[in-house]
Amino acid sequence: MNNVVEGLGTIHGGLRFVGIDGNSRRQFDTDWNNFGPRLGFAYQLNPQTVVRGGAGMFYGSGSVGAGGWNIASGGYAPSTPYVGSLDGLVPITTLSDPFPDGFTQAIGNSQGLLTQAGQSIPRVFDRNAPLPYNLQWNLSVERRVGQMLVEAAYIASRGVHLGDGAGHEINQLFPELLELGTQLQKLVPNPFYGIIKNPGPLSKPKVTQGQLLRPYPQFTNMTIFNPAAGSSTYHGFTVKIERRFASGLGFLVSYTTSKNLSDAPATIGPKVRHQDAYNRRADRSLVEEDIAQRFVASGIWELPFGRAKPIGANWGPVLNAIAGGWQMNAIVGLQSGPPLGITNSPNTSKALGGLQRPNSNGFSAARTGPVQDRLGNFLDETAFSRAPAFTYGNVGRLLPDVRGPRSSNVDLAFVKSFRIKERYQVNFRGELFNAFNTPVFGLPNTAFGGRKFGQINSQQNAPRQVQLALRFTF
Repeated sequence: MNNVVEGLGTIHGGLRFVGIDGNSRRQFDTDWNNFGPRLGFAYQLNPQTVVRGGAGMFYGSGSVGAGGWNIASGGYAPSTPYVGSLDGLVPITTLSDPFPDGFTQAIGNSQGLLTQAGQSIPRVFDRNAPLPYNLQWNLSVERRVGQMLVEAAYIASRGVHLGDGAGHEINQLFPELLELGTQLQKLVPNPFYGIIKNPGPLSKPKVTQGQLLRPYPQFTNMTIFNPAAGSSTYHGFTVKIERRFASGLGFLVSYTTSKNLSDAPATIGPKVRHQDAYNRRADRSLVEEDIAQRFVASGIWELPFGRAKPIGANWGPVLNAIAGGWQMNAIVGLQSGPPLGITNSPNTSKALGGLQRPNSNGFSAARTGPVQDRLGNFLDETAFSRAPAFTYGNVGRLLPDVRGPRSSNVDLAFVKSFRIKERYQVNFRGELFNAFNTPVFGLPNTAFGGRKFGQINSQQNAPRQVQLALRFTF
């Protein structure tokens, strides 16, 4: 959309408000094209074996459309940025007077498309964004073996129009402009001076050449909020063995190996942002939450001690009250660590948006040995080299061959119930969380070029915790 500014002619882009200047009163258009077919089957090969399968299309809610959105900036909730330097080199303000031009005033929509001109728009929304959807399919074989049920399954999904959790900068310089190098930092006369009144870099007599070469030079940063621009693929294989509780024993054991790829940062949890918003396809990699292998086991075991048990059938009432009738519960979890994303520190691409990653030197940054012996150098720093200024690095969004520390955890519980006469019952429970006090180390610092690169300085889990409970029922 173009708008005419006195003294500047036609300028591309601007803020639009619902219900104003012929705009719809609705913040987001309704997506009427959501057809979600499902198909499933089950076939009994023999009395002990069943084959199941299914496929379907499943839609999610829009990134922000379900509940509407109250814009957190703009004419109705203005902000005043601190501008310490125009070119990143020469200071122009001091902390003693950080806002010499005053503060941005609330002006509503009176300036139309030029609302918030000269400042950033941290949340830009696509009112025509389609709803995200997943194509899911699976096939499993289940068989009874003695008292156990064994299942093997293949599970897959394909995500389309997924939310991009970190968003991307739509006012980033086009990649070919980076060839101008230091010319992008050159201060030139500001054509917006005297026209843009909002405090910020565009209210100054001079501005950098790079700012004027942006797609929307009348604004600084403009970030699409959670756009429906991502896609993903997931393939997993799982094996499950279950024994329902009988004869004092029951357990469930499962193992999953999988691979999850996406070209969009996660919507929840840690996010590894895009390097080049105009080439997001190059950011297709493992996702932040990808866990290549996971093993989980849980069980209940009535210990064979006490009256009516294999051991201690003739115990007296005192010994049986102390040592008999115990039950043990356990949960065991083991999994590989998440993939890591490496960035340049500092960002010298000068693209006015996105990240910068280093270059690969052609070999893996993975190190071997116990994690506790590698806390100070978990990653091989020599596997990378800094990307030159005004360029992008060739390292992927997340590394395919280097993961953070794996995790393991065991929770135990010991339970005993016994009666006092017929009317009263006492239940004692002792629980040990992280029973073996096994540390799960945090992720290493991944800012290449920084002093702490490759160091692990955190722990993800809590130390062993013991909880005791006694309940008296009458």
